[in-house]
Amino acid sequence: RVSAHLRPQPDLPSSKSGGTKGMLGPSKLINPLEAYEIDFAGSSVFLKIKESSSTLDHRRIIMPTETTFEVKILESTVDMALEGETECEIQWDFQGSSPVLQVTPVGQTPANASHEDKKQAALLISPLRQGRLNLTVSSVGGISIKKAATSRDDREGLYNWKFF
Repeated sequence: RVSAHLRPQPDLPSSKSGGTKGMLGPSKLINPLEAYEIDFAGSSVFLKIKESSSTLDHRRIIMPTETTFEVKILESTVDMALEGETECEIQWDFQGSSPVLQVTPVGQTPANASHEDKKQAALLISPLRQGRLNLTVSSVGGISIKKAATSRDDREGLYNWKFF
């Protein structure tokens, strides 16, 4: 569900404040597209993956069945040039399993290789297979992680979300 609300920007000069007469005035010409901003707050996208794998040469990543991802837009106001900040929450649930990396000898593909020729490893430890994080995207595309929640919240080490 993606929703957007188009509304006038609050800091533009109006005809009541003098100087300009509506959108066209003797001192300044205002582009009507610059007079509005778009509010995406409350939008969300939910994705449930029934089955998925991605192969690159002799490597393949297999996603667990019924994996879910959700992105919720908490606050997002952008101008008509799509410049502005966005704060969102991202949730994931791999249903207790980890994405798996499979590797075969160079020249073979994981789909056609025998079981003996495949090596595989889980990509996530158990506590990171479900979680949530909040991030802010700046007007220039910078990403800041504000807070996160996994079952490792009170532990230190490489797999703590604060490491990122």
